[in-house]
Amino acid sequence: MPITRSTWIDDDGSGTTGTVINNAELQKIYNNIDALVSGALAPKSILNAQVGTVNDWNPAGFTTAPMFIYWNGATNLTITGILGGVDGQTVTIKNRGSGLILIADYASGSAAANRIVTTVHSAPTPIAYEGFITLIYQTAGGGYWLMTAHDQGAWITPAFSAAHYMGIGGNAWTVSAGNIITQKYRLSGKTMTFVHSSNASSVSGGVHPAILIDRPAWGGFLPAGAFPVTYIVNDVPSGTTRPGYAATDTGQNAILLYRDTTRTGNWTANGGWTTMFLSIAFEVT
Repeated sequence: MPITRSTWIDDDGSGTTGTVINNAELQKIYNNIDALVSGALAPKSILNAQVGTVNDWNPAGFTTAPMFIYWNGATNLTITGILGGVDGQTVTIKNRGSGLILIADYASGSAAANRIVTTVHSAPTPIAYEGFITLIYQTAGGGYWLMTAHDQGAWITPAFSAAHYMGIGGNAWTVSAGNIITQKYRLSGKTMTFVHSSNASSVSGGVHPAILIDRPAWGGFLPAGAFPVTYIVNDVPSGTTRPGYAATDTGQNAILLYRDTTRTGNWTANGGWTTMFLSIAFEVT
């Protein structure tokens, strides 16, 4: 949008005397301002569907203007850095695709000046459908992108892996994809919310009070400390559900699941009777 133009008066400060500055030269100044505002500084919107792991990302149409990138890729996109930032430039990336956008924290795949510094550092920051991230470039200290806003969007359901479920101290916990009722996570700032419910999984051994869910089940982030909750569990035939104790553990980097709130009763060895319902929120690094 062009700026409003007016004449300039060379006066003595009173605003009542003087002569009009050469109009042709004045118009050159206005024209230069208009060109700058409508060009380099005007916000730009681009469409992108790139997938895979991308270093020093330079999507088609990217400029030094404030950018809005509407992403609609079919599979996941991992970004380790963005090429060509200028001081104070903002970039917002919106996910409208069927894959995830994963923002790697200060990743070595990109040049140092193109890297992104996120709020959490132990795993890539996820952006699911309808989520977004806003970055701002700053040149101090060599230059990099700082994350200033993030909304994950939809909850993320990770791909099933039996390796995410383990026993401790001689126990074994066997979980199949068919045992999972719900498993999903959502990151907000540094707070991870994780929900798990399963039915008819099996515990063998019966020699330890805990089993665990490993951190790849919530994106690979490391817990920042112990964050305990009670959850609902049953592991005996024809039994009734009861409260158990669950907590993140920084030694195992996992969620430990105890069959009772005293954390002393060993899990019952069973052939498919373990049922649980867990919802836990905890800080991640």
